[in-house]
Amino acid sequence: MALLAHLACGTPRATIFCTMKRLFRVLHDSAWLGWGLLVYACSGRTPARAYRALRRLHSSTDGGINRVLGRVYGWGRPPMRPAQATGALGLFTQLEIQQVVEDLRTDGYHMFSESLPRRLGEALVAHARKEPAELTPAVDGSPQAVFDEDDVIATRYLISEQRTAECEAAQTLMLDPVFQAVADAYLGGRSTLDLVTMWWSTALDAGAASEAAQMYHFDMDRPRFLKFFFYLTDVTEETGPHCYVPGTQNHKPAALRRDGRLTDAEVSEAYGRDPATYVTAPAWTVMAGDTSALHKGLPLRSGYRLIFQLEFALSLFGTPCTYLELNEAFTPAFREAVTQGSHLSAKFRSPR
Repeated sequence: MALLAHLACGTPRATIFCTMKRLFRVLHDSAWLGWGLLVYACSGRTPARAYRALRRLHSSTDGGINRVLGRVYGWGRPPMRPAQATGALGLFTQLEIQQVVEDLRTDGYHMFSESLPRRLGEALVAHARKEPAELTPAVDGSPQAVFDEDDVIATRYLISEQRTAECEAAQTLMLDPVFQAVADAYLGGRSTLDLVTMWWSTALDAGAASEAAQMYHFDMDRPRFLKFFFYLTDVTEETGPHCYVPGTQNHKPAALRRDGRLTDAEVSEAYGRDPATYVTAPAWTVMAGDTSALHKGLPLRSGYRLIFQLEFALSLFGTPCTYLELNEAFTPAFREAVTQGSHLSAKFRSPR
């Protein structure tokens, strides 16, 4: 039947019909998205149907809807453009920030030449070594466990957002003016912190875990977002490098726009070659990435990997956001920044 439909669309009359059908779907999804944005503006809640419409529109417009929404958000909340910003990676002038942004616009990712200070990296590692984490796959009788490299029982150990954010080193990075300036400049508007997370990946049962991990996909949790990855262990070919298809945050071949997992063969066929860049780097490396680009993570063949991640977005419209409690574990400087209406304010709630 699919073949007959494809052949039918090859006739002039059917081609017009197929074009009109696609246009109707775009208009239909746009109406649901517009309704959902109004609901979100009034209530802070994203209707599931509107979020699904956003994902479909990203595919059907080749990301055009996201660029339009980015401009709208930028008009309402224009980005801060500091002459310079100083943070954990040092001082960045506006020109240096724009150079980072140009890499992101061209390739979808940027590897900072400056390293994370060792004291911050070691503090994050120490925190990750003592915190109970959610296990994937779940282990009978042990929904959570502390990572122990001598007794690995799961392929992934995900530390909760709340416990990750309570680490003082994580708070330093969430407050960092450089990351906020880069996010604002790239996204084209005033960004807000959306996600703070940290997880261990292991080589346990790599064969069984590799099927989904080795498939390309794109992320679409928010209309416009940017992630920062902090490598807290060496990332080598053995310990699961990131794989990016450069430029696909701007344009994806028609065959690769569907919302779902894509095989290596499908991606290579669309380009006539393997288009991926495999990102390996030593511990304390920092990478900014727009994961609306096609990407995948290779499974570990040996050892383990620890990643800390921040995500900034122009709006929290989209998948449900985990709001964090601003309790006594946060430093006075951090609590003050939240209460003063900074980029952190939307993510945190005062204790009841």
